[in-house]
Amino acid sequence: DAAATFLRIEFKNKLDQALQFFTETEANEVHAVVIFKVMSRMKNPICKNCQQSPCLNNNGITVENFVVGAEVINIKQKSPSFGWIVELVKTVGAQGAEFMGKRLADGNVSKFTLS
Repeated sequence: DAAATFLRIEFKNKLDQALQFFTETEANEVHAVVIFKVMSRMKNPICKNCQQSPCLNNNGITVENFVVGAEVINIKQKSPSFGWIVELVKTVGAQGAEFMGKRLADGNVSKFTLS
């Protein structure tokens, strides 16, 4: 991730220039895998919120993609007074089927069900 960030800055998000840089090094199987991963991260950087690439925006929360501190929108309860945006706190319940989330509107922590 740090390498992809550096290359995005160094080559001003121009993948063709980064690719040219990589073709100037001696190729082998290990380098090829590393180059492939770095180039894919340049195109699809890791989301700072969900920690995934590509971003999981509009996908449900699961035990596998749960990230403490991520901000999510509660689409099942659309009342503005309820507080649509929730900061994930922790998973709870059987096999983490539920989670605790802090509503950003008022700071209250409530239990929600994972999708």
